[in-house]
Parts: sequence; structure tokens; C-alpha cells
Amino acid sequence: MNYAKKMKNLKKLLAKKEAEKERIKDDFRAKKILSREAAKLLAGVNDEISRIMKEIKKISK
Repeated sequence: MNYAKKMKNLKKLLAKKEAEKERIKDDFRAKKILSREAAKLLAGVNDEISRIMKEIKKISK
């Protein structure tokens, strides 16, 4: 896969994960989920976001 396509896919995935992060925060504020559950979900999403950012940096070099 060429770099442009891979970068496009990674940016799309990053946007999706950022939206998921906001959804989790909104659910917590609306008291749909408990703080422990929200913390676990946010930690997982943040890990995925950092992994994606590392891949984007790696490709950009």
C-alpha cells in the first residue's frame, strides 16, 4: 500500500477514535456509564490514538 493511502486510512481511523473518545465523555457526563468504566474505555481509546499517531509520524519521515 502506498504512503498516501495508508496516511489517509490512518487519519480516518484517528478521526473515528477521537469521535469515540468524545462519545465516551458525553456518556459519562449524561451518567450513562460509571466513572471506572469511563476511565477504562478512555484509557483504551487513548492507547489506540497514541499508536495511530506513532504510525503517522513513522510514515511522515
